[in-house]
Amino acid sequence: MRHNPTKGSRTTRFWLILLTLVAALAMMALACGEDKEEKETPAPKTTTAQTPVAGKTATTGDTLKIGVLFSFTGDLAEFGPNMENGAKLAAKQINDAGGVLGQDMVLKRADDQTSPSPAVQAARQLVDVEGVQAIVGALSSGVTLAVAEAVSIPDGIIQISPASTSVALTALEDKDLVFRTTISDLGQGPVLAKVANELGYKSVSTLYVNNAYGQGLSEAFSAAFEALGGTVPAQVSQEQEQTTYLAELKKATDGKPDALAALSYPQSATVYIKEALENNLIKTFLFCDGTQSLKIAEAVGAANVEGMEGTAAGVGDIGADWRAEFEAEYGTLPTLPYITESYDAVIMIALGAIKAGSTDPAAIRDAMRTLNDPNGEEIAANAAGIKKAVELIKQGKAINFQGSSGFSGWDAKGDVSSGYIQVWKYEGGKIVTVRVEKITLQ
Repeated sequence: MRHNPTKGSRTTRFWLILLTLVAALAMMALACGEDKEEKETPAPKTTTAQTPVAGKTATTGDTLKIGVLFSFTGDLAEFGPNMENGAKLAAKQINDAGGVLGQDMVLKRADDQTSPSPAVQAARQLVDVEGVQAIVGALSSGVTLAVAEAVSIPDGIIQISPASTSVALTALEDKDLVFRTTISDLGQGPVLAKVANELGYKSVSTLYVNNAYGQGLSEAFSAAFEALGGTVPAQVSQEQEQTTYLAELKKATDGKPDALAALSYPQSATVYIKEALENNLIKTFLFCDGTQSLKIAEAVGAANVEGMEGTAAGVGDIGADWRAEFEAEYGTLPTLPYITESYDAVIMIALGAIKAGSTDPAAIRDAMRTLNDPNGEEIAANAAGIKKAVELIKQGKAINFQGSSGFSGWDAKGDVSSGYIQVWKYEGGKIVTVRVEKITLQ
């Protein structure tokens, strides 16, 4: 066969063109793939003191969701269900008044188990899965601090505790996101010391739960009692939910104090009060909000605590309407603390969202601080009052909300600067109020 140079060069050119086209198509495909990858990469989260992190911000028209992070199990399980009823009453009254931004607000329930680690996990679930813009809780100060530091502050979520009284919350660097609707232990400690002094005790030791609440209350009580001329032979810490506290009891009762202040939670206190009585270590006790418990009286025998006194967060004039509305929904108002404080916390968040016109946590936070305006129309804590508050806010008018607990606004640290402390006693197996004192902190 004779060689044809023209034909060969044409063939060569054909294959060169084909290879060039294939290479070009491959480069285009690679470029498209890189572009797609670039577009699908999520933007990094950013946090500032005033703005919630990306992905957590809600706007006008979104449903207001509030996480109710209370103790339904663990050492404080006796308190959670009643506090939840206070929160539910608030949500009902807000929704009956038209809801928030045209929609019913909702509560998302979670159990803090009276323990920091599970509480942080529960709070993370509330924020990441349930999409809450605010959390009401927790009870224990140590739990509240853990949730604030791990979830609320870094995620830009509002947190209001109705029950945490530790002074450690005051010093928290919280970007103005953490509040409480109860007075701190700077209020309760001195009143408890005064009660001890009135009862004629010259020496009182403390056995306190080893967390921010227990330590803070023990220190506040001891300083105030010593200022009144009393002595505190020992301040002894105890861990939660142990099977025995004999070692701690022996330290606390060494020196034979007139009384032992049980600054703990019900489950633990039940164990060590029983042991103290059975081992004849001490028979006289002082109590606090954490040990204001009918279950303690039932477990150790009502006669063994008869007439013994304690302190807890109290309320001023709850108002006949509020009490009647609560009891219509949930039965007799229990003689346990922090129910009204839970109600007030939910109301403040919801009214804040209405005034802000948004469910953005930062916007709610800023609006909440304007709801106790002394120049505004005074608003009572009941169904009619909440309806009136919503109407006035929509008209652009100022309000001065007066909470069911006596709450009337926050200071710069998110603390309550004035409030009420209840002096109570065990009587006939029941908890009976002796008196309520108005406290104003300097």
